[in-house]
Amino acid sequence: MNKGVVKVFVEEIQEGQEVSSPFIIEDLRLGRTKTGKSFVGFRLKDRTGSMEARVWENGEQFFSAFKSGDAAWLSGTAESFQGRIQLKVTEAQPLHQDNLDPSLFVAASPFDLEEMYVDLTGLARSVADPDLKGLLIDILSDQDLSARLKRAPAAKRFHHAYAGGLLEHTLAVTRAASALAALYPALHRDLLLAGAILHDLGKVREFDLGLSGDYTSEGRLLGHLVLGVTMLEEKLALRPEFPQGLALLLKHLIVSHHGEYELGSPRKPKIIEALALHLLDDLDAKLNGIGGFIQRHADERTGWTDYNQLMARFFYRADLPRLFESEEKEETRRVTKSDPNQLSFLVD
Repeated sequence: MNKGVVKVFVEEIQEGQEVSSPFIIEDLRLGRTKTGKSFVGFRLKDRTGSMEARVWENGEQFFSAFKSGDAAWLSGTAESFQGRIQLKVTEAQPLHQDNLDPSLFVAASPFDLEEMYVDLTGLARSVADPDLKGLLIDILSDQDLSARLKRAPAAKRFHHAYAGGLLEHTLAVTRAASALAALYPALHRDLLLAGAILHDLGKVREFDLGLSGDYTSEGRLLGHLVLGVTMLEEKLALRPEFPQGLALLLKHLIVSHHGEYELGSPRKPKIIEALALHLLDDLDAKLNGIGGFIQRHADERTGWTDYNQLMARFFYRADLPRLFESEEKEETRRVTKSDPNQLSFLVD
């Protein structure tokens, strides 16, 4: 991509706009109209998000020339369809990803990756049980794994769906696990922290860590729960003295952390630490995912978002700073009117 070329980002595209810019192709599919004419549907994406696109002319030729995960220079017109903007593509040229700036196409965690990794390692070192602590340090000291953990997303779309998102999510869940264990003595802190650190480890192999962010073949065929248990077993094989009963509980924490069968969990949580891990994982995912949804979709005038299909509701972004500022001003006015001498207590 030439330095003089201005990148058009997905979030900037408006209805009627003529677009000519590089994007990543995902979810590529070939379809047919009611009259039998072929067309191609896909999503184009960059670091700001993704949107639908259609190729109506020479669809089969386009479909044979590109695959999901490819980079392409796309030209076309932004049109509105069923209330959403999509790009009607008229020209497309393949691009080599090696010539592209990754920062234009892959969103990244806003937090410092090295600092997060140090914090996560510190939490692992706070584990008292020597077997668990040694295992966790072995895993986090693996240079290839640590490099992948710093690059991997935590999900394809909903939550922490950006480079470094997996590390950010893992650290948040582990911090929450440590705090929760302090509140509930019945929870075994060491076991819960180990589960928090390990629960999504398989995602470093589930997702392609290039510009596409798509699923790998083993990710599609096995999923991160199976991959996570496999990776754990590989590390346990290097520690033959590790207690088998403890290893079994760690595997249960991984395979049960989705909580419900319909959410892809092979087993429901059957120890209290597994139940806590599921709830913390779900909480962090939803707060990040819905928080991002509200930020992207809340109407500037009304504060209300579009309908969220996953959560089956609209969300409201209240203007809390202004709300609390108004309450503080009202309290100041009330106190000043009744006793001007009390004002100093409000402004100290």
